[in-house]
Amino acid sequence: MGRIIVGFEGLCLLFTNNLKRNAEENSPAPSLTVGLVEVNAKTKEKLPEFVEITQDDRHYPQITINEIQVGDEETIRERQFCSMVAGDLSLENYFATSGIAIKETTEEDPSVELSTRLYNNDGAAIPDPFKIIRIAEDLYPVGSELRAKPELCKARLHIKAGTLYSRDPRPIKYGASDIEGNHIGEGSPQEKTASIKAGMEIAVTDDGYALLYFGDGRSAFRFEGEKDYEVVVTSLSKRSHSEIGGDRNHFLYYYSVFSPLPSELIAPIDVDQQDPFNNPFCSVIGAGGGGG
Repeated sequence: MGRIIVGFEGLCLLFTNNLKRNAEENSPAPSLTVGLVEVNAKTKEKLPEFVEITQDDRHYPQITINEIQVGDEETIRERQFCSMVAGDLSLENYFATSGIAIKETTEEDPSVELSTRLYNNDGAAIPDPFKIIRIAEDLYPVGSELRAKPELCKARLHIKAGTLYSRDPRPIKYGASDIEGNHIGEGSPQEKTASIKAGMEIAVTDDGYALLYFGDGRSAFRFEGEKDYEVVVTSLSKRSHSEIGGDRNHFLYYYSVFSPLPSELIAPIDVDQQDPFNNPFCSVIGAGGGGG
């Protein structure tokens, strides 16, 4: 059995539809679309004046694929693919035995066993029950008309099978924010437990394979069933991963794919900037149906 470990980082917006549907209901099958937000000079036109965008703040959707060998204490990675992406992409597992599932408890889960060993080897946060912040549902009043539009994302990755989880949950303060993460609103900040990253593990039978189709006409990438892979999906910013990064509230850029634009942009505030690689300013968020 081969495994594909997909990690979602940076400005990734997870549209999680019907994840907790009742199997007896006549409703669409669970699905996952990951919207990758691009940030460039044109993004400024969609946001308030105080949301500045410098050259270092620009984000570009990117996918990296490594073939991996995960030992008990060490992981060997061999780069297979790395490129910027755009349009609609689809990861099709033609030998999947189930659709999208979610990790719901903190107990060990065999469906994410390889992910757990991989992140343990890296000294990183291991898979947790799936729970990420949804801007419209979790940060704004009930009845808010604020909605994310996947067509405004630079790239959209569609996945139909795998076990979804989140990583690195922590208490985060949210409030009306400026570009540097300072609280500028009159209302009191709200504290919520939110995850910085998310991921999923996809099983492929030894005699099967999966294909990643690209929206720009390039040849599909083939995942062989007897091998293990790591796929990193991110909207990458030079600044957010630099030594001086983490001091700009990139979370505000999510609002470029939401409408109508609210009077206050609620985002993480008063963030500890010690670790630019795991910063709430660039955390993954959710939109859509149950579980996200």
